Amino acid sequence: MSVSVAALRDADGVVHGAVCVAHDLREHLALLETVATARDAALEGSRVKSEFLANMSHEIRTPLNVITGYADMVLDSTLAPAQRDDLTRMRASAVSLLEIINDVLDISKVEAGKVEMECTPFAVRAVVSEVTHALALRADEKGLRLSTEIDADIPDTMRGDATRLRQVILNLVSNAVKFTAVGAVTVRVVPAVSPTGHAAAQFSVIDTGIGIPADEHDLVFEPFTRSTAR
Repeated sequence: MSVSVAALRDADGVVHGAVCVAHDLREHLALLETVATARDAALEGSRVKSEFLANMSHEIRTPLNVITGYADMVLDSTLAPAQRDDLTRMRASAVSLLEIINDVLDISKVEAGKVEMECTPFAVRAVVSEVTHALALRADEKGLRLSTEIDADIPDTMRGDATRLRQVILNLVSNAVKFTAVGAVTVRVVPAVSPTGHAAAQFSVIDTGIGIPADEHDLVFEPFTRSTAR
């Protein structure tokens, strides 16, 4: 119980008594206990999540490092051109996956909101080539033509976050191949101008697939949402 007491005065300031107000705090205390329980559960959930990610970090990185290591060893041996090409694609995909996992598993940066985009030199054509090579087999299996169109004015080297750019293009091309039954998928890169006025590049993925209905364009940016088109 919480009790507040104040003097009761008349117009001349003479005290004639007191005013007492009592509040039943049982509901408030119960609410505080509920909040404390929820807080403790959230802290425990965060601890378990961090521990899980730390374990998964080791469990996933270790085999990927072994894959890239063995791929390097085999690439140093005598191989047929086709075998070398396939193995190079496999190694590039493993390295790309390892880079993504390193970012995802760095939970401390994610929770602190300190994940930053890199701005380092990278080979534009090499990044696009890695994506198309990685998905070439899936496109061939469906009889699709997977190609690239890179404008001649695009420089060989630009600055940006190659890992995240690669993953975005990979996701878009993968979806394009998945939802295209007949025709082609093209990755197009043309010059552009950034909002700050600097030279930039615009990446587009064009396909002859089913597309997305106009009234569902905004939905594709919502989490766990997909178009009704099949």
